[in-house]
This record gives sequence, structure tokens and C-alpha cells, in this order.
Amino acid sequence: MDNLTLLKDRLDSKISAAYRRAETLINRPRNDIAVTASLTRVCNARCPMCPMHNMENNQWQHMDDKTFHRMVEIFKQLHNRYLALHSMGECLAHPDLKRYIDILRDNHFWIRVSTNASLLHRHMDTMLRVQYLRYSIEGWDEASLKKYRNLKFDQVYDNIKEFWHFSRGKVSYPIRLAVSFYPSMTEDNIREFTEVWGPYVDQISVSMAYNPQLNHTQRFRAPIPKDKFGDYYYMEPKQGPLTCGYAMGYADIQPNGDVLPCCDDYAGQLTLGNIHEEDFMAIFNGERARNLRAEFEQGNPVSCGNCHTFYDFTDEAKQHLEVLRGIVVSTHDKVRRNRAA
Repeated sequence: MDNLTLLKDRLDSKISAAYRRAETLINRPRNDIAVTASLTRVCNARCPMCPMHNMENNQWQHMDDKTFHRMVEIFKQLHNRYLALHSMGECLAHPDLKRYIDILRDNHFWIRVSTNASLLHRHMDTMLRVQYLRYSIEGWDEASLKKYRNLKFDQVYDNIKEFWHFSRGKVSYPIRLAVSFYPSMTEDNIREFTEVWGPYVDQISVSMAYNPQLNHTQRFRAPIPKDKFGDYYYMEPKQGPLTCGYAMGYADIQPNGDVLPCCDDYAGQLTLGNIHEEDFMAIFNGERARNLRAEFEQGNPVSCGNCHTFYDFTDEAKQHLEVLRGIVVSTHDKVRRNRAA
């Protein structure tokens, strides 16, 4: 990528940031709608925590040009130039990713990408044009990355290391890494994880993996016994009113044009409509959407089945997460000091 293009992208990024700040103030009602897009439902990983692999009718497809351009127009109508492309699927697997990102940058979009990094070698130049890049990884060697992601360690490691060196002086964003912990991961594993990936990322965020048995396709809300919870930190039913920010003000545009109120609805059971058949705002404020929100307002969101949103990790699990978070922070600080030396 030449210096003129890099300079143009940096200028566009500053313009887009100012634009978003102004639009947030001027058009606040419509900016209250959080919209994302799933550029593809195809994924080359197989993560134990992903609901995709626990649903029989998951759709595997890429977004086509017609849906992409309609989606871009919808974002413009909403005065929204912030676009996350990774709600479902591995967006770097899309065959037209470079062309689509070029179109988005030409329209001054602020682009967010999350990836498992296994295909990063195909898109080194393209990732210089986004404004947010996050790796999602569980694993620190060949065996663990295969167990938690079913990916090849050498390929992912080489890609991340190469992009770190390739991107120095060419990007202004911090490179992020997100990891979800499983009980089978030991404290020594977490240290090794941070030592392996820490030299090639600026920030590491941690969480606990959700049990995929807790999803929309489970029509009856019932806790799972601890002895059948598997390699996941235990979750108990939440007390008090059941709420969900997604149901009340979120929409994800799928590769086929369907609009979902939830990025975990891989089965499409909550589909509100399709952008090729109806106006987006008519879908967002339509009968299906209103009925779903009414269920939450009435305290009985039956349409969402046995979703993990209605559960919370135990206090013991939360405390353990803080211990692991501390290990990541201290280890990464040490790694970064060594990197700077």
C-alpha cells in the first residue's frame, strides 16, 4: 500500500471520528439503534462454545453484492458510519472482503473486524484499512488451539506475528486479542497463552466461555445440572426481571438480508424481516419486533428460549476470572516491557 493511500485513510479516519461525534448529538434517536452486519455465516473454526455447531439449521453463506449495497444504504439512512462486520462467521473468509472494505472506506465508514486470524495472511494490506482489529483465540500450542478452535497453531501464530511486524508504523489502532476461558485451562496455561500472543498484541481482554446448550433453540427455560454442564464455568438463573439490551435496540443484518435482534440467534428463530422485502425501519419497528420487546416488558420473554442472557456466572466463577485476569495483565505487562527493551 503506498504512502498516499495510507495518508488518505488516516485523514478519513479523523473525519469519520468527527462525523460520528456530530451525528451522535444531531441524530440521537436513530443512533440509539445498534446495527451490525454478518458479512458471512461461513466459519473455518469449530469452537466448543459457539451455538453455530449446536444447531441443525445453521445457514452457511456469504453476503452477495445486492445485500451488501442495500446494507450500506441502510447504514447511511441511519446516519451510522460505524460498521462491525463480524457478528457471525469468519469475515476474512468472504471472497470479496477487500472490495467491500474498499467501498466502505470510500464512503468514510469506520470498520471493525474480529477474526480467528487463520486467514490473515490473505488480507494483510486490507487490514491496514480498518479502524479496529481484534483476534479471538483460545490456545497456546498445537494441541490446545485444536481443542478450543480446531485451527492449526503454526498458521495462526505465523499470521499474527507477521502482521504485527508488517503493520508497524502503518496503523494507528491498537491490535486487540479476546480470549474466553474454560475451566480446563490452568493458571500456567493462561501464563503461557499470554507469553505466546502477548508480544504481538497491544491489549488482551478476557471472559468466560458460554455453554452453547443455553440458546434460543431450547424452548423451555430450565437450568442445566452442574454434573452435565461440561467444560464451562457454571451459570445460574438470574434473579429479578429478565432484560436484554439486544432485544430492545439492536439489529443484525444477515448475509441473506434477514434482520435479527440478536447476534446469538444462529437458528434465525427471532427473524424480524428481510431488507429485500421491507424498509429497515419498518422491520425494526414492526409487529414482530414490538411483540418481542413486549415480552421483555411483561417479564416473560418466551421467544428467546433458554438463552444464556437469562443466566449469570456464579460468584465463585467470577472471582476465579479476576484471578486469571490478573495473571494476564501482569504477564502481558512483563512481555511488553521485554518487547520495548
